[in-house]
Amino acid sequence: MSLSSSSPYYRWKHDVFLNFRGADTRKNFVSHLYAALIAQRIKVFKDEKTIRIGRNIFLSISKAIEESRISVVVLSQNYGESVNCLTELEKIFECSRSKGRYVIPVFYHVQPAEVKHQSGCFREGFAVHGNHMKLSVWRNALIEATNIAGIEVQGNESDCITKIVETVMRELGPRRFPLGSLLAKAPVYWCALNFLTFKRNTGARKLGSAGTLSTSHRKKPNKETTEVYDPLYKSVHIGSLNKEVVAIREINVSAMRESDSSFLEELLVRSRMKHANVAKLFGYCIRDNRRFLVEEHWTQGTLHQILHGTGSYVISWTQRVTIAYDVAKGLEYLHYQNRLAHIDSSNVLLFSNFKAKISTGSSASESYWAPEYNGREVTMKGNVYSFGVLLFELFTGNKPSKGIVNSVLSAMDNVGSLVDPKLNGEFTSREAEKLAFTMLLATMDQPSDRPDMNTIVEYFKKLLAVE
Repeated sequence: MSLSSSSPYYRWKHDVFLNFRGADTRKNFVSHLYAALIAQRIKVFKDEKTIRIGRNIFLSISKAIEESRISVVVLSQNYGESVNCLTELEKIFECSRSKGRYVIPVFYHVQPAEVKHQSGCFREGFAVHGNHMKLSVWRNALIEATNIAGIEVQGNESDCITKIVETVMRELGPRRFPLGSLLAKAPVYWCALNFLTFKRNTGARKLGSAGTLSTSHRKKPNKETTEVYDPLYKSVHIGSLNKEVVAIREINVSAMRESDSSFLEELLVRSRMKHANVAKLFGYCIRDNRRFLVEEHWTQGTLHQILHGTGSYVISWTQRVTIAYDVAKGLEYLHYQNRLAHIDSSNVLLFSNFKAKISTGSSASESYWAPEYNGREVTMKGNVYSFGVLLFELFTGNKPSKGIVNSVLSAMDNVGSLVDPKLNGEFTSREAEKLAFTMLLATMDQPSDRPDMNTIVEYFKKLLAVE
């Protein structure tokens, strides 16, 4: 896969270049910021840490700016008196204009207006340059810095550092991790601990590839393991990222239809999403032709595994309604953000108390496709159709098929007969009719006849009596 340097997936040498006045900030603010960035596995260029002895300092720094995705510019009271700082700033904005580099201005105990007009506490330092030949260039660079929405440090420096790190991580998007580094640092005891916890919560049930979760090496399935065929994911591993347990899912590449570039661009967008019902994406791994998603670790498996694996645990009617409500809220958020998702029970992750979150990093299987879907472009109303299919699967316990709409229509006189027999007595006929009607509306042949996700969310609020 060939990517240009303007692509967010270009293999940069540095994630962040730090531009700062050492006398003002090196031993306090910048050192803490540097440590916070490094703690998140962000590659940072910081002059005295990175330049090798014997190298031309100006050329090394200029090259480092070109090879960095983001520049963090810490503007302090005495910043303006440093020729080195101003020269770096000139280069930073040259790269910003010509190559689209991202710049984060940080105003450290100075006001943006003081920097812009070289006034107040910023004036004295800048005045030392007299009639320097580059004075106008530097002034323009400072004005450019103040025209960007930056971060002002006036009070709690720790909070500001957190905000800078979050901004950097959001702009970097999903990071590519070496697969071995994630697996090798997982606690060796976690596999057994995870199984015992799962067994206690859900009965004697160990679902599919979740039974083969790995640490530093892959373990063979336990005899109690139930292998569940999941068309989109080949295996699940447990790893550790910054001491946080993460799930590493290998995607079945043959089941996907996106190109590498589309796959990566979608991950970039998804990594910036924040919603209680959208699974958090930390990054991805690519090894040869194998793809892995690094996500927050879910404890109860996927909805596909829960519904179609053999075991003693059955999710109740109320739990299923709540799962449907969670998925609807996640989709509503995605649509509000003008984003889409491939809805499939394999992409619905279940956490503690069966809280559901959508994973948006892969395709959906053909059974969920809307009639108008051409295998390439997903639409919002196509998402609604897929959600209707998911409702059918969730409440009947059956895998989706092309004839689901007709099966619901033919059973409207006795819609309770459609519901998973394991739920006998947990619902009223009125509740079953309401859900069947929602399935039918969501799966109408004409996209314009389907409701939007906001309408569906409001329906589930009423069903669950949610304020």
